[in-house]
Amino acid sequence: MGARASGAHGIAGGSSAVPKRVPAAPRGESLLVQARLVPKRGWPVLAGHAADDIDALALPASALALSSTTSEVEQRGRSSPGSTSLLESTLASLAAGVVSGATVLSDSTMTSLEQIAQEMDVIIAGVGTTHAHGQSEVDRARDGVTNCSAAKAYVGRYASIASSSEELHESCRDTEARLSVAKISLCSACADVVASAKPPTVSTVPKPEELETLLIWSAGYNGTFWTSKAACEAAISDHEERRRSCGAAQVKFEMAFCEYHSQVFDSCKVYESCYSEGVSTKSQVEQQVRADEAARKAQYTSAKHVQCLVQVLNASSDDQGALLQKCTQNLEVDTSMLDIYYPSTPAEEQCESAPVAEPPCTGGFVSSHYTTKSWHASASATSARTSRRRRRRRQPPRVASSISCRRSSQNDALTRRAGPIS
Repeated sequence: MGARASGAHGIAGGSSAVPKRVPAAPRGESLLVQARLVPKRGWPVLAGHAADDIDALALPASALALSSTTSEVEQRGRSSPGSTSLLESTLASLAAGVVSGATVLSDSTMTSLEQIAQEMDVIIAGVGTTHAHGQSEVDRARDGVTNCSAAKAYVGRYASIASSSEELHESCRDTEARLSVAKISLCSACADVVASAKPPTVSTVPKPEELETLLIWSAGYNGTFWTSKAACEAAISDHEERRRSCGAAQVKFEMAFCEYHSQVFDSCKVYESCYSEGVSTKSQVEQQVRADEAARKAQYTSAKHVQCLVQVLNASSDDQGALLQKCTQNLEVDTSMLDIYYPSTPAEEQCESAPVAEPPCTGGFVSSHYTTKSWHASASATSARTSRRRRRRRQPPRVASSISCRRSSQNDALTRRAGPIS
């Protein structure tokens, strides 16, 4: 081990120089300024150096600066290599002096070296912590962009509601179309019965035999007429009831589609804003983390060099020369474990608005959802909003498709004229 001075202020060569006393740095002054290592009262002076030449060799101030740096790293999650690189330079000069025999280490200096070795262990451990923190910040920034997709996730619920409502509406219109066809058929049959009625001719004052002939004819005709008339009226009632139900289903479908339409475009705006802000934030975070990563690696490298130089100063005099050469010329510090992985920015998703590009009341919507359907010819539907506008105006009563059945009044007159059969 290198020679040590017997006293705290021993100087090689019998020099009796007394170290300069410099006032302590004002409270709050940067410790990195103190780390210029100007000797202070009570600090050991390294043997072999005059008091005027030891500004860079007073170790306790370096240890103090390193302690402060370590605390800042723990509190802020950032690395500052300045103090370690300064200490590295100081120790390199000191080790060179020890190896050349120009410097003798005092007991106080050796104690400071032990403190420095402990500080380096703390710094190296803290570097791993801040590295994990940096990687976490980068990953979180990437997730901030990826999670923007959540803004559009709930749109599927509205799409499902609109789709289910349309299915119910189409099913209702299919039934309405079948009822419409049945109504037309039954009421046409009723009209045919009326049109084919050929009651026997009677005199103005019917003779008994004429009345008998008329009553016999009426008995057969009435059975057919009333049956067909009841069927027609039932078909009209069923069709009208179904049509009203389908109108309500149409309104429900169009309202659901309008909500779906709104949600799609609203979510697209939210996503676009989120994505833009997320990409900007990710860029800023990565810029800061890259700077921290470089500083962290520099501090880690300096700390490893300091550890190496401390080993030189603690080694036997026979080994110090080779160890010093290793520390200053051949030491390669692997910092790959401190590499930060920077994930790529997720590609911006396109707004899928095509399914809702044509909202209700537009020609495209009516064509796509109504007029091109197989049921439309027998159960036509218009836009519910258009229907509501039409209902504001006075409308004549809806006339059933079995208007021809009004001819039955002729038969009623005949029946009334003939009177009941006793």
